[in-house]
Amino acid sequence: MSKLFIELSKKPEARIHLLPCALDFEGPTKVSHYFETTIDKKAEKDTFTASFRGKPLEGHIVSIPKSHIGLVLKKGEEGQLITRSTFSEVTSWKWDQNPKSCDNFASSLDWIDIASAIHN
Repeated sequence: MSKLFIELSKKPEARIHLLPCALDFEGPTKVSHYFETTIDKKAEKDTFTASFRGKPLEGHIVSIPKSHIGLVLKKGEEGQLITRSTFSEVTSWKWDQNPKSCDNFASSLDWIDIASAIHN
């Protein structure tokens, strides 16, 4: 069984992008150079446009509930999971459509508040 080591005090805040595609790649990449340079902020608050491999994307920021924190993990020795960075929001992207109208990720975060209300 894996062990999880969470050390939040020294971890940087990460910028997380949820793309509507699967990438057959694991490892570091220059997201700030190759993707984030294509992002344009729209007039609507927290809404963006960008392109990925020539295809248009529309995105919006989804905040993680204040009672939780997002973790970026890496695999350590002997199957340990080690906290690499944290995040408090995710930019959720959709292909050429309004991401707020059909965002399953944002909808799933609503269940955190619903579960809390039911169990408290």
